[in-house]
Amino acid sequence: MSQPLTALRTEYVCSCFFNRQIFIKKYGLHVTYEDDNQFEKDFRQSLRFRGCSTEKQYSEVLLQVKTEVERRKSYHSTFLSNFMRNKEYRYIHPEIIQLQTRFLDQRFLDMMQENNLQDTDTLLQALAANGGHVHGPQVYSFPIFTKDFCQLLIEEISNFKQSTQERSLPNTMNFEGVSLDEMGFSCTFLTSLIKNYFQSITKLLFSNWGGGAIDSFKSFVVQYDKDKHPSLSKHFDNGEVSMSICLNSEFEAGDLQLEQVFGQEEDLDMEPVVVKQQMGHCIMHRSRQFHFAHPITSGVRTNMIVWMRSSSIRNQMCPMCGQTPDIQEVQIAGDGFTLGQDSAACSCL
Repeated sequence: MSQPLTALRTEYVCSCFFNRQIFIKKYGLHVTYEDDNQFEKDFRQSLRFRGCSTEKQYSEVLLQVKTEVERRKSYHSTFLSNFMRNKEYRYIHPEIIQLQTRFLDQRFLDMMQENNLQDTDTLLQALAANGGHVHGPQVYSFPIFTKDFCQLLIEEISNFKQSTQERSLPNTMNFEGVSLDEMGFSCTFLTSLIKNYFQSITKLLFSNWGGGAIDSFKSFVVQYDKDKHPSLSKHFDNGEVSMSICLNSEFEAGDLQLEQVFGQEEDLDMEPVVVKQQMGHCIMHRSRQFHFAHPITSGVRTNMIVWMRSSSIRNQMCPMCGQTPDIQEVQIAGDGFTLGQDSAACSCL
């Protein structure tokens, strides 16, 4: 979301939102759809190589893609309808609506002492001294939430899922997701978390990716189940800086692997980075860095995902199509682009 949902203003997406980066889970392929002829020309052969060899299989894929295109066309109106309906949702743990320091791991609070935020080296020293790690170029992990808070949030998300059937899928790669924007959690808790803490971190650690000018974000929760959805395919995120926070510990395996950056795939010297998922810990990285989740071998894993965005970066190039954005106005739940005078107003931060 790129502004408070309680004070709606004009929002924008790049037109590629409606027909690009469509994920076909069965064949592990992201596709673009303009029309049937283009789709067959661009992707029929790739699909054959991945096992989609019969006319029936191809027809099923084509139907899936067309259905997703139609879903995206109505996504923003559906999101607005769901959000207005879900405003009546009553939290079973209303104390978590507002950020409180008791929800934050003491090591994170120690890391965020003002004198540790003077420069990058001092911050990295504080990170290492408080349970954090530097895993590779601009890949960091550190404790952030207490276990008690993680449990409260998981219970709240479970209750929200049971309380309403009217929910928008936050993305097409995980069908167990819940939009924290739609749930009303973003403009309270998460806005405060990013404004009061994470902007200070991204300003130092991701300055070359707009980390000093984060002005919007999208947040959701994903769930991995050994039997239903054990892993996540290789992809990159629609943001400038991403963070993934593991909310539970009742699972085995499921490490996050990070590889090259989108647009820099020729950097073959870059070694893959593998990071272990730990309850209450945040993994922070460049959104455009390709990554995937290894399969969990038992249990269920729940993660909070936040894509932090900077209009100063994405207004120059859309991260999803790699081109100058073709701006389209939407009702709500834009992707962090701004236009003209909307730059100053279009922000939840």
